[in-house]
Formats: sequence, structure tokens, C-alpha cells
Amino acid sequence: LDAGGRRYCRSWSLESGDYHRNEGSWTLEPDPQRPQRTLVRYIVHAEPTIRVPGKLQQIAQKKAIPALIQQLRRLV
Repeated sequence: LDAGGRRYCRSWSLESGDYHRNEGSWTLEPDPQRPQRTLVRYIVHAEPTIRVPGKLQQIAQKKAIPALIQQLRRLV
């Protein structure tokens, strides 16, 4: 949380596993223009040790990430 207790941030970095690199963060904070809403920033950088076909990358970008955000909305 920031000094005013209005921002929450959680970050990670893979220590070992099947990726060359896997790190990212979630940041949640109030929307200054719509106080009843929360802005969410999800940043991830993942480099698997195996080649991932472009089609699978597209599926992750177009379906998996929006589904993750929808689930977050349901929980909150």
C-alpha cells in the first residue's frame, strides 16, 4: 500500500522452473475520475524455455487474460 493506503501492489519473479524469465505485478488503485471503481494494472513478462506457437500466444492474449480480469471482477 502507498502512504495513504490507497494503492495495492503485488509483484513476483520466478526463482526456478520451466521459464527463462517469468515476472510481473498487479497494481490496484482507485480510479480518480470514478471513485467507485478500481484501476487494475497487470504486467507480465514470461519467456518459456520451449517455443510457443503464435496461435497459442494469440489465444492467451485474446482469451485467457480477459477471462482472468472477468474472474477478478467477480471476486471483487
